[in-house]
Amino acid sequence: MRLRPLPPEPEIEPEPDPEPPAKRPGKRRRVVAFPGTELPPQEPEPEPEPEPEPESPSAWVEPKASDLPPELLEAVFADVDADRPDGPAPERAKRDRRAAPQPPQSEAYQVKEPEPEPSPDGERREGRFSRLRERANAFADSMFSQAVSTDQETETAEEYIPGTDEESTARPRFALPFHLPHRELPEPEDIPPAQLSRRYLLELPFLRQRTRLLLLLSFVNGFLSVAADSALPLPELLAASPRLLAGIQLWLLGWAIVYSLDVLRDGLTAFRRRLVGLPSVAAIGVLLTVVDALIYCAIGRAGPMPYCAPATLILFGLVWGSNDQHQADHLACRQAAFAQSPFRISRARGLWNARDTFRKEQGDAEDFGAQIQAPTHAMLVQSRLAPLMLLASLLFALLASVGHGRPGLFLWSLGAMLLASSPISILLCYAQPWLRLSKRLEKSGSAVAGWPGVHTATGVNNVLITDEDLFPTGTIQFHGIKNVVKIPQEKLVGVTASLIRAAGSGLTDLFDGLLRTNGGFYRNVDNFQCHEAGGLSGEIRGEQVMVGSAAFMRVMNVELPDKIKYENAVFCAIDGVLHGIFVLKYPKSNTVRPAVAALLRTKQVPVLVPRDFNIVPSMVQKKFKVPVERMEYPPVNRRFDLTDPDEVREETLCALLSRDSIDAYAETVVGCRRLRSAIRLNTGLTVAAALIGLFLSYYLTSMAAFEALIPTNLIAFLLVWLVPTLLISGNVNRY
Repeated sequence: MRLRPLPPEPEIEPEPDPEPPAKRPGKRRRVVAFPGTELPPQEPEPEPEPEPEPESPSAWVEPKASDLPPELLEAVFADVDADRPDGPAPERAKRDRRAAPQPPQSEAYQVKEPEPEPSPDGERREGRFSRLRERANAFADSMFSQAVSTDQETETAEEYIPGTDEESTARPRFALPFHLPHRELPEPEDIPPAQLSRRYLLELPFLRQRTRLLLLLSFVNGFLSVAADSALPLPELLAASPRLLAGIQLWLLGWAIVYSLDVLRDGLTAFRRRLVGLPSVAAIGVLLTVVDALIYCAIGRAGPMPYCAPATLILFGLVWGSNDQHQADHLACRQAAFAQSPFRISRARGLWNARDTFRKEQGDAEDFGAQIQAPTHAMLVQSRLAPLMLLASLLFALLASVGHGRPGLFLWSLGAMLLASSPISILLCYAQPWLRLSKRLEKSGSAVAGWPGVHTATGVNNVLITDEDLFPTGTIQFHGIKNVVKIPQEKLVGVTASLIRAAGSGLTDLFDGLLRTNGGFYRNVDNFQCHEAGGLSGEIRGEQVMVGSAAFMRVMNVELPDKIKYENAVFCAIDGVLHGIFVLKYPKSNTVRPAVAALLRTKQVPVLVPRDFNIVPSMVQKKFKVPVERMEYPPVNRRFDLTDPDEVREETLCALLSRDSIDAYAETVVGCRRLRSAIRLNTGLTVAAALIGLFLSYYLTSMAAFEALIPTNLIAFLLVWLVPTLLISGNVNRY
């Protein structure tokens, strides 16, 4: 095979080495084909766009910073850094250090920072991270000071418009997504408070006398029982004849029953009213004790003496509780009937920020008579427990007597269990704290609407505070009036008073008196608006009228005098021109701060809802020294909705006030909360005492422990459980 020689390669002239092209991320390099091979077709690379050339040789081109001489750069940077209060910019200093020539890395040429001298206090030197943090903070401050500011309108709004709180529609975590169903009981008749007060007043004198007589009978009967069970002296005839002693105690118990027929009747008729409680258990226990005492005196039986003394003591507790409750109801009804148009404190469900809210408005005494007669918390709780206790007592008495072969002790066992499960505080657990709080609230002109009103003070609630609460009507006064444009005084006062009356502000009565003094009249206001900046606007006879604070006038670009020394004033502008200034004087009150502090201590949230544009959180904090950061301030539209008396809401009456003051308002809300806690705690202790007495008496009767079931021990058991109730009730009005 003959080989063909290769043709000689053409000589290629050497070209100057071009500069290596800069690598561009995201682009492929060009692939060159090897001689004798072919490459697949490739996409043509886009040709780089040529840089624009200057139009003429004389056109100026901005030089690069790297082309400038170092002396010029140092002079420019020195002038810029001299104007900065915090020294040279960190980025420029870092760039200068990077551009500076680096010295050799030998130890002789390394620059070492001088170590600081130890301080005389022996403090340690701050670490590197502390220095870096300080530099970062300084750099952040400098960047914040050099940040581009917003427009003038936004800066004005941020400076003069007070901040408001956002409303949340989420339900609090502690709140239930539903309400537990209540027992459906017949509602009492809504009797006027004056009529109820007279009814309670007629019953009180006889109740007090009976309470004193029952106390005397309880003491005598108790002394006889204690003397019979101990070494106390007794007449020889009584000491030698236990049946005669039992007969005397039964005679004393009979008189006690006569003096307490009303409470026994209520306890026995509770079966018909479907409200069987511990008073029914006590009434049945007293009647069984009478039967057991008759059997003991006539026939005789084994075991201890009848429980006549404990039964008398229980009757005294029932009449005592009835007397206290009648007295407290009388005080509340008398106070509710004192004013013809009382102020109603009611709680609306989920009114603001997904929380129940207390609000105060002037109204009537509707629903007060029905709520004051409604069943109490103690009665409702006991009505769920008493039927079970009656059945359990009957079953336990059968087991303790018939089950152990002692059928003759059935009545004694059943009477012992029923009396042991009937504490003295059956009615006192509600009546005692209710009476003590009613006596205190009567001095403040407040009347709580029974247990339904007390029950409203549960959980974390809002308490609306209006401008009348902070500055009652008649306390704000004029300190001067300035007519800037010299228009008729009647027109200036008329347009200002018309806008203030349309807003329902607390200044309405003040400007109404001024309008009458100047012989003016109100104008019709069209296109009425309330502004968040603290002002009102509307059209009156074709003129645009604006009334508000100085901040509102600045936001609305109304030109004001250069020096305004009025902290609280009402400015009036017509068609964008200031026409008048009404200087006001807001007095300081010594009752606002204690009232707000009392609400905050009980975890209530004060919500400021004034319609007076001068009353803002900063002004309230300055006037009254209250922590406004723990209070809430809704937007202007929500403030008007929350204080609208014509809006229909789901409300529950809490109390009635005969005088409008923030201290009485706060004292009533806090008092209801404390009363509710005391009643619930007392009721829990009463139920615990009843259950413990039931099981303990069953155990002792089943064991035939006659020495442990003497009347003296039962009296001691009843008195011991009375002490906590009295202590808790005595502390409810101390706040």
